[in-house]
Amino acid sequence: MYISENIIVKAIKTDKNELIPLWDERLTFQTSEDCGDYVRLKNDYKKYFNFIEVVYSLKDKSLSLGIEIEIYPKIKHLEFKIGQEVYFEKTHRKIIKSKIKDIIYEDFDLTIKKGKDLDEYYTQTFKNMDIKANDIYCIKNWKPTYLLDTDDKVNYDFELFHILEN
Repeated sequence: MYISENIIVKAIKTDKNELIPLWDERLTFQTSEDCGDYVRLKNDYKKYFNFIEVVYSLKDKSLSLGIEIEIYPKIKHLEFKIGQEVYFEKTHRKIIKSKIKDIIYEDFDLTIKKGKDLDEYYTQTFKNMDIKANDIYCIKNWKPTYLLDTDDKVNYDFELFHILEN
């Protein structure tokens, strides 16, 4: 009989990207009339309603999100480009003109799915990968951060505005 070194378990992922298995003593299970069932970390106000499947290594007793797939947006698909002059909201209702000097990637959206549940977009994008139905994949969709020549960082496209010439 073959025993796998890795098993799939349920966990929560905190805002700090920490994985905490359901058997961890720091978790408390609670119910409220308004919210229903949820999990809370001791000494923390945040409520967690969803559990994710993660890979637990029996060998070194560690948790991982699975096989990582990193997706960066193609430069040609970004709405704003390096060197482009833009307006952005410096403070409430006050805009400033600036130029994009660089685009970096500091933040990402995380999706965790089994291979059999991956959207067709991912299976087509990563045709060269041998995607297995029961493996867990951690998909990181990286988001652009715009560095401006005013030394400001802009994390969201909707904070930038195009300059139109008459």
